[in-house]
Formats: sequence, structure tokens, C-alpha cells
Amino acid sequence: MDASGVRRSFVEVLLAILTILSCPALAQQSTTEDPNSAQLDFGDAPDTYRTLLASDGARHIVVPGVCLGRTVEAEADAKPGPAANGDNLDEDGVVFTSSLSPGEPVTVEVAASTQGYLNAWGDFNLDGSFAGKGEQIFNDQLLAPGVNRLAFNVPPTAAKGLTYTRFRFNTRGLLSYSGPAADGEVEDYSLAIGQRLLPQMNSGKGGFKWSQIPQQFDATTPFIFNGWGQPSDLHLRQVAADDWRCDDNQPITGFQWYGSFEGWTQPALPQEMPLAFHLAIWTDSAAAKAGDPNATGHPDTLVWEKYCTHWTWNVAGYYSDPRRLGDDTSFQFTCLLSQDQWFHPQPAADDAKSASTVYWLSIAAFYDPNASTPTHPWGWTTRPQFFGSGAVRIESIEAADPRSIAWPPAPGSQWKSGRRVECAPHTDADRPELGAGGGVHSTPYDLAFELLTTQAANSRDPDLSPVYQFRSDKLGDHLYTLDEAQKARLQKDCPDVWTFEGVAFYAYPPNRAPVGSKPIYRFWSDRLGHHSYATSESEKQRLVDNSAQGWTFEGIAWYAFD
Repeated sequence: MDASGVRRSFVEVLLAILTILSCPALAQQSTTEDPNSAQLDFGDAPDTYRTLLASDGARHIVVPGVCLGRTVEAEADAKPGPAANGDNLDEDGVVFTSSLSPGEPVTVEVAASTQGYLNAWGDFNLDGSFAGKGEQIFNDQLLAPGVNRLAFNVPPTAAKGLTYTRFRFNTRGLLSYSGPAADGEVEDYSLAIGQRLLPQMNSGKGGFKWSQIPQQFDATTPFIFNGWGQPSDLHLRQVAADDWRCDDNQPITGFQWYGSFEGWTQPALPQEMPLAFHLAIWTDSAAAKAGDPNATGHPDTLVWEKYCTHWTWNVAGYYSDPRRLGDDTSFQFTCLLSQDQWFHPQPAADDAKSASTVYWLSIAAFYDPNASTPTHPWGWTTRPQFFGSGAVRIESIEAADPRSIAWPPAPGSQWKSGRRVECAPHTDADRPELGAGGGVHSTPYDLAFELLTTQAANSRDPDLSPVYQFRSDKLGDHLYTLDEAQKARLQKDCPDVWTFEGVAFYAYPPNRAPVGSKPIYRFWSDRLGHHSYATSESEKQRLVDNSAQGWTFEGIAWYAFD
């Protein structure tokens, strides 16, 4: 080798040493770069994923021509955030072409500016770290210049919820989810892991999975309830909950619950309304599951939640408060869920003595924490004990993750303490309607709510009956009936007036009307000589009040859906 060759080799070795010294990742060192000495690119996921420079966050020296996508921008430090969009101007290198679902494959398109290596991670257990087992999804994956179509599998044990992924590209590989790199780019993405839903057609027919409505005092006063409004306010850390029994695996697709506003007796909602209602489902306490006859159950672990911001309401009735504190208006609230929000109960264990499973439902109002305390705060309607252990007040909880705040409740939160919802102590002589037994005692109360479910579409619904159509040329009228006896009578006794034209459609008889269907009312006018059908309460009342036309109310003809 001549002198020039030796000199050239020496220079190449020196440059290699300088490169290693300038990049601790290549030298397997943990030295942190001076941000003023090089132009760096950072990720932008929350700093629990080691994002900031002070956390030895993932960072790359910006080298022209080595990046993901079209561009890479230098910055003095990371800009972490819950949306992972601090680098949104240059996060164009990775496109997810399918959604993330537990146990399912995911396809991505990764654009590389040059040949290099890809390392990537996903937080599949939602613990705020990429260090978990099985969370590296690409390990020194060789990329060609241009778009590379890749795939990876989401673990079957992946938790559902918002998560983050980190993609790192450079020309040498051998990267971890944190630390420096001599070239390339890091891109973080915020994604949701959710359930992949199978097509499910609904009939529009609904049903109650559980029904625990307010208790009426008697048939003569059906809208007077034995109960009161139990305060349940998320902001004030007072959450009421009640247990219910699950007998099948049908999903919960909606909620109906009853509540009032303290001191409010008007038949319309007050002006100060909650921003949302927090709906949550909890497992039952271990003490109650153990079958101890002296144990009283309570919520155990929160397994499902939803902040309901859109609901419907109607006036349900009025209290006759057994505590004699106030007789407020009780309203019925309804919240329907989209398919991806349904709660799917877990089946009972094979060795369980009963196929039923006990859960708890908590509902709490969420008011604006920056506003003054509402004049008429919301409370959940109570009723005498209907099932199980009686309602409770959740007063303190433990967070699933010690690093998380303990309040408000979130999935994984566990019961820590609380108290029973009871009617104030009384004597049997003072309030005999509350129960006997002698002495002074309290009566446990439950909460009023209903759990909704749906039924699959069925073209041969056994509850449907044919609605027959008759025509009268003399009266210039049509008549519809699903009454077989009336059909036979018209055909036999009135063939000169009514001509049978067959089955017009199918509907539900009054004794088989499904939840959610609407009554169709039938009227007859001797003066006009024809029928009329009303499809709403207001239209029905208009015909009843229109005495000049002589409308005679003939009752409910059938039930149908809107």
C-alpha cells in the first residue's frame, strides 16, 4: 500500500471514530448531546414514553436525505402531548391502513427517503411505556426507498383505549425506543385500540335487560313515587351506585334512569344542567360473591364507563318523600349507545352455582367545575329495595395505576369505602309503611333505572300479526284491522258495505307490543262516515276534542315503529 493509501485509510478510520464519538448510540453510551451542537428531531408522545431530552428521549441528528416521508424538522426539545401532534408538520412517514384491534393484524405504509432500518413500538397494555413484553413491532426492518407496505399483529391481550406508537428510522438500525441516533427521524402516533365489530342488523325492537322503575304508591296515583333524589355528583365526589343481576350475554345498548333536581317541582328541566352524566359498570365485591349471608355487597372494580352528553328526557312523576324533606319532580332520562360502546357482560364461570352474574351501575352528574354550585343539584331517584344489597354511596376509590389520580373513577378503579343509601332512622309507629320489626331502624333503598338491549332483525317475527284492509265504495273509506273476529264479522255481515282486499301490512297487537313501538289509534265519525288513524298523542287528543265532527275513539288498533 502506498503512502496515499495509508493516509486515506487513516482518514477513514479517524472519521469513523469521530462519528462514533458524536453519536453515543453507536458507541453504546448514554451520553446526551448538547442540543446546541446538532440539529435534532424528537418524538411527541407523552413523556412517560421517554420523549423529552431530559428523559433521554428518542432523538435523531437531522441529516439531509435521511427521514421518514418527505421532511424532517429540527427542534430544540420535544413537544410531548396527549394527541402526539407536536411534530404534525413532518409526521408524514407512516400511514395506518387498518384499525387496531386485539388479536388482529394491522397494515401500515412506511415511506423512507433512502434505504435504512425501521424500529417501532406500540404500547399495547396502556401502561405509558414501550418497555412491555411484545411491544416492539418492528426490529431492524430493512426499508427500501419509497413506500414500504408492512404488517404486524396486535397481541390478543391488548387493552382497549387510546395508545401510542413510536417509529424510528435510520441507516444503521440497532435503536431502542429512547436515546440518540446519528441520522434519520422519529415519529410518534396516537391511536385507538378498539373492538373490531361484526355486522349486526337490529330490528328496531328493544327490550329491557333489567327493569327497576320508581315505586308507585297505588294504582290511583301512578305518578306519585315513594322515594327522593339521592345526590350523585362527580365533581363533589359523591357517586351513587346500585346492583343488578345479569342472566344472559345480551349486550347493554342503552340506559334509562330516573332523577330529580333538589327543590325543583316544575314539569320541565331547570336552566342549570349537568355537562354530562358519568355512567359506569362495576363488578360485584368478593364478599358478596363468597355467599356470606351476613356480608353486604358493594361495587368492586370499574370495568366500563361512558360520559353521556346527549340524552332525552320526559317528566316521569313526583315524589312523596318518605323522609318528608321535599316532593320534587322526577324525570326519566334515556341514553342510547353506538355499537362500539355497548357493554358485553362476561359469562359466569363454569363452576358457578348460578348462571347469573351481579354487576353494579353508578350514575353521577358532572357539572362545570369552574361554575358556581347549582341551585338545584341533580339526584338519582330512589325506591324501596328491589334487589340484592341495596344502593350505596361510593366515597373513595383506589386507582388501578398508582401513578394516576384516584378521582374521578376510571376503568380499573376499585372500591375503597362508602355507605348505604337508607331512609333516615324511624320507628314503626312513626312510619309503619316503611317496614316493621320493632324499635328504631333504617330502611335500605335502591335506585330507579332500566338497562336496554336490542334484538336481531327477524323477517319472521312471531309477534307480528297481519293487518287486514277493507274498502267501502259507499262510504268512500278504508278500514284496517288486525282483529280476526272483526274481519270475520265484516265479511259475513257487511259484504255490501265492506269489501275485503287482503293483508295490507304487518304490525304488533297491543298484548305483544315490543318496547319502543308506538300505538296507532283508530277513530270513527258517523257524521263523516269514515275512519281516521292517529299516530301521536297530540293527534289523538285533537280528534277527541273535535266534537263537531263526532269522532268516536275506538281504541288502539295496533302498535308499530316510527
